Amino acid sequence: MKLSTSFLAALILAFSSSSIAQNHTSLDAHAHGVAKLAIALEKNNKISIDLEMPGDSAVGFEHAPKTPAEIAAKKNAEDTFKEKFSELITFPENAKCVWGNPKIEVNDEAKGHSDWDVQIVTVCQMALEGQSVSVNFGKYFASIDKLEVSVIGQDFQKKVTLKKGSGSLSLTR
Repeated sequence: MKLSTSFLAALILAFSSSSIAQNHTSLDAHAHGVAKLAIALEKNNKISIDLEMPGDSAVGFEHAPKTPAEIAAKKNAEDTFKEKFSELITFPENAKCVWGNPKIEVNDEAKGHSDWDVQIVTVCQMALEGQSVSVNFGKYFASIDKLEVSVIGQDFQKKVTLKKGSGSLSLTR
């Protein structure tokens, strides 16, 4: 499944301009313990999701894996995204959502920093606008202190912060 790049780009632009102004940093900057989650409710019950997090929050280190333990930690994080994304974000059971395969990008070339970007699409049998979802990133990624969530629907946008990467989120205004 392919992400709707124009819709996801609009979501990212809608919420990134204020954070850039506040932080006076580039888009590549990150803060340890802070992850960003963008949820775009598109037409035909399609949901595009983008997660950005520092390597420290994903695997506990900020460089390319070198030791057997670091290689295992990276594989474990990748496997969690591939096999358990439906546990990280739980939609109502009656929505009968079908998850696509996540696209996982790890940038560990920056000096002393690495970033993870995970994109995934799900299609549900019912519209999710107006529903509540459960977000459970803290269950598998305990180093997330704060999850900044941006949601954009067909006629609304909102931003919510979840402590410890977990909580309930309403897909409404």
